[in-house]
Amino acid sequence: MSTLLLGADGAIGLLVSALLVDFFHYFPNDPVRAIAGAIFSSAGPYAVHRLALERYGLKASLTNLTPRRLIVLAFAVALTNSTLHHLWFAMTGSTQDILQSFFTMFVGDLLGALILVYIVKGTLALLPRHPSQSSRMTDGMFRIRLALDLAYNNRLA
Repeated sequence: MSTLLLGADGAIGLLVSALLVDFFHYFPNDPVRAIAGAIFSSAGPYAVHRLALERYGLKASLTNLTPRRLIVLAFAVALTNSTLHHLWFAMTGSTQDILQSFFTMFVGDLLGALILVYIVKGTLALLPRHPSQSSRMTDGMFRIRLALDLAYNNRLA
C-alpha cells in the first residue's frame, strides 16, 4: 500500500521496516534470510507500482483507479510477493509443501492488500479536493491531500 501511495519513498520505507522486523523478530540468527525477505517484500510491490504508473497513470489520490483496477493491482502485488518469496524458498529448500505455502501467502497478501487499498481509497475520497474558506479543519485536510500528491510526484519541498 505504501508503494501505491508514495512510490519509491514508500518502497524504501517498506524495505527499512521489513529489515528491522526480519532482523529483530523473525530471523535474528539468519541475516541472509532477513535481507532477502526484506528485499522481496519491497521489490514486488514497487514493480507493480511502476507498472501501474505506466499502464494506468496512477495518481497519489488513487482517484483514477476503478474498483477493477484496484483488484488487479492487489492481485498483482499478492502474486509478485508470493512468487518472489517462494522462488527463494525453492532455491534454499526452506519449505516442505511449496504449493500450499504459496497459496496461503497469496491469499493472505491478496486479502490484506484489498482491505488496505479500499480503506485508504475511502479515506482519501473523504478529503476535500479544494481548500475551504470557511473551515480550518477542511483546509488542513486539503493540505494532507496536497502533501500526498506532492510526495507522490517527488515534489515535496
